[in-house]
Amino acid sequence: MCRQHNLLRLSQGMLLIAMLAIAVGCSGGDNNSTSDDMGSEQKDDMSMSMTDDMGGDASADTDASEDTVIPNMYEARYEMRFDSLAFTAETLPDKSSLVSVLNGLLKQNFDQSLENPIVILLDIKSIDADAGTMQLRSGAGLKTVNEGEYEWHSMTPAGYVDGGLEATSGEVSGSIPEFIFIATIGTGEDANSVPLVINDLQFKATLEDADEAGLAQIQTGTLEGYMTKANGDTAMIETSPGNVTTITAFFGEEAMDYDSDNDGENDSWYLYATFTAIPAEID
Repeated sequence: MCRQHNLLRLSQGMLLIAMLAIAVGCSGGDNNSTSDDMGSEQKDDMSMSMTDDMGGDASADTDASEDTVIPNMYEARYEMRFDSLAFTAETLPDKSSLVSVLNGLLKQNFDQSLENPIVILLDIKSIDADAGTMQLRSGAGLKTVNEGEYEWHSMTPAGYVDGGLEATSGEVSGSIPEFIFIATIGTGEDANSVPLVINDLQFKATLEDADEAGLAQIQTGTLEGYMTKANGDTAMIETSPGNVTTITAFFGEEAMDYDSDNDGENDSWYLYATFTAIPAEID
């Protein structure tokens, strides 16, 4: 029988795995392969009966979407918070100094010790690594009264979008029709929340293991999409204490480089950005 010499090397506790390997090998596989060289399909099959050993959080008869059987390296859900966001040189290429000012403002306002910091949340759920799918939600959030806990801002669309996962690389991607983050102008009772909207946001990032088991972080993420002049006319930013201006005035109409409604005239600014994200608890 093929692979019979390999059976002698297997421990009694791995007998079932060896039998599966022999059956597959005899149907036309490589006779010189050991149990360590079994293909990903065999490993996926074995994970169904070895959840205690492999760390899976779903059994073979579980059909809830968030309990999909996935490789040991993935959980069914990851909750995160952006801890940095910066626009790249592709954004307003003729106005690099403005982009530098904008990035400086973003960096300052990501400080979570502020009364009203910028909070951008990210929730990736229903991960099915075998199918290469997941669901994605991202947008504005708020700090709660509990340290380190966040909640979604009411201005953030409630739905999730379907996205993709490349299991071997950890790359996730998706398209968010309306990505919103909040800029707060003023402090205390005079604070005013202003939504900044990026349309048709193309999201791409690589999931990495965080320090704590079962959590993920993102060190390499990219975003791109457009902001319309209609939003720029109402979106305000505070470029310095007491100096408040609209995005349209800040970016400049002459810098619009995208035609969002295909009428032959540019009406938007196309934006490119990078981001990082860390684990967070979302209520």
